[in-house]
Amino acid sequence: MLLLEFTLGQVLQKGNILAWSLVHPRLYGIGLATCTGCYLIVLYYNVIISWALLLFFSSFKNPLPWSTQNTTNQAGTSKSCPDMFISEEWFYKDMLHIYNDDCSKYDTTNSMGDGSAFQW
Repeated sequence: MLLLEFTLGQVLQKGNILAWSLVHPRLYGIGLATCTGCYLIVLYYNVIISWALLLFFSSFKNPLPWSTQNTTNQAGTSKSCPDMFISEEWFYKDMLHIYNDDCSKYDTTNSMGDGSAFQW
């Protein structure tokens, strides 16, 4: 499909949406659907790329945030959350902020700030 779209764009010298509509007017939706899908994929992968960049820049710290030098238990596996390894704790607690400082899950039921629960 990708090769077909590249070939259509090269031959017709048009973008994705116009190339499909020049093949047949009813095929306009295929070009529109592929463009919409590409935008949605880009939005999703931007988050993953930002995680990778944060991990990359955090790897230059000495000692590493997920290293055994930052552990507090006897086995050298966790920092402040005994049920998670240090690497998991750094990812979920420090990077994604899913867990609070006391290792409890971040509460999203009261996101309005006025005591009322957020509802869709």
